[in-house]
Amino acid sequence: MRIFLIIIVVYFSTLQGLTQVFQMPDIIITSENIAECDPRIVEEQMVKLPYFRNAWQKQTVCNIYDRDAVSIILIHFYARWENEFGDDNKKLLHELNRITIFWGVKPRKAKNIYDIDGKHLKEAEIIGLCQGLSFIWVLGNKDTPIIETALIHELVHYALGATTGNTDFDHEGTLVPGWTPKHTTFIKDLRNDLK
Repeated sequence: MRIFLIIIVVYFSTLQGLTQVFQMPDIIITSENIAECDPRIVEEQMVKLPYFRNAWQKQTVCNIYDRDAVSIILIHFYARWENEFGDDNKKLLHELNRITIFWGVKPRKAKNIYDIDGKHLKEAEIIGLCQGLSFIWVLGNKDTPIIETALIHELVHYALGATTGNTDFDHEGTLVPGWTPKHTTFIKDLRNDLK
């Protein structure tokens, strides 16, 4: 695999007019014989995400969401994050290789949370939640495209946790440093790019 990547880098670096060669994330391509979501199972099931060492998603319904689509979003997320914010010592890449995503089918209520502007809310219905570097929970349904879920938003919390040690629960508020308007724009731009 490394020889193939070196050949590609050498080839592209010799092309005229190419000013920069991008390094691909250090990912592991998984075997095709790793089991996908089994629609015959009516209970929740853990499904391995391809291209990552030990990343998983927990699904109740197989069409919420296909593991390949989730992995592609994770790859794009990481590439864009590294380009815009950096990833010193590959901390985020390490954590993405062990992420667990829980797909919920019903909204949750949470107490003492903050909106995107940092305004405190005593209680609100939520569509996503980052539990530190343990896991993220995202509401999904068959009628909502994956790109319209809170997945990318929660990945920003996760990335901040990996790179700064704090997932920044108050978003653009002033209680916790980390999340800036640039992160909010990052979410919008990545969603637009992936549509």
